[in-house]
Amino acid sequence: MGESLATPALQEEIARYVGRGFEVTSQTETSASLVKRKRFSFLAFILLLLLFAIPGLLYVAWYAAKKDQTVFLYLEDDGRVRRRGGKWTLGRVISEKARGVN
Repeated sequence: MGESLATPALQEEIARYVGRGFEVTSQTETSASLVKRKRFSFLAFILLLLLFAIPGLLYVAWYAAKKDQTVFLYLEDDGRVRRRGGKWTLGRVISEKARGVN
């Protein structure tokens, strides 16, 4: 990826998330967006399907309902790294930051 644009504090936090299976989807000097994609376990599916059909089908339904985990990291003016996750949207984070909402 070349030379990192992020500050050391942000880069350290990004490295923690990457170590937990997240991928960097975008990055600037002061922010980063990371995603952890959902994974389907064929082994679990086959085992549940062989035991009984219903648990196997429930596993497929659970997987279909599961969403990728997304995290947005950004630097505060004082240099602290903040995190937004779950149902965040970039627009909401930017508008909250502009209004001074923590």
